[in-house]
Amino acid sequence: MAKKEVDWLSVEVEYRAGLKSLRVLGEEFGISEGAIRKKAKEKDWCRDLSKKIEAETERKVQAAAVENRQRPAKEAEVIEANADLQTQVILQHRHDLKAARELVTMMLTELSVATTSREAIEQLAATLLNPEDDKSAMDAIMALVSLPERAKAVKALSDSLKNMVMTEREVYGLNKEQKAISEVDKLLRQVHEAE
Repeated sequence: MAKKEVDWLSVEVEYRAGLKSLRVLGEEFGISEGAIRKKAKEKDWCRDLSKKIEAETERKVQAAAVENRQRPAKEAEVIEANADLQTQVILQHRHDLKAARELVTMMLTELSVATTSREAIEQLAATLLNPEDDKSAMDAIMALVSLPERAKAVKALSDSLKNMVMTEREVYGLNKEQKAISEVDKLLRQVHEAE
């Protein structure tokens, strides 16, 4: 069986983008992680185009408009594709955060009404239910309108949205803290290799 020819130019472009793991690249191109590392070292490939991708992403987020596209070089295609992806994530985060903010504002308004109208709500519940006959139903209704329960709902909603956004940013390589750490790791590796 003939050995499959590896498209090293494409491997290099994806490697330099720095967004996919070596394992993922190996699977995509049908080669081992070790082969990628060896070729990268041999050809002195730089693994991190994230600053260029980040700059392009920021430009796209600001513009958020259709662009006039010409046939770019391979590296530019990778930067463009990854900037498009990160732009979509950031714009979706902004949309989700706006919707969540509106929901939290509505819930805070409900909290305010429940707080200022607690007696009226208790009277309405007492009218609908006979407290002596069905104490557990009355307690359940009062728990629903209680400040602690509403506050728990607001906190749970905020925590869920925060976790979702953090996870997406991590998956798409948008965490600036991670990039700063990777720069430190890169310098430490260079020092270690020089020794």
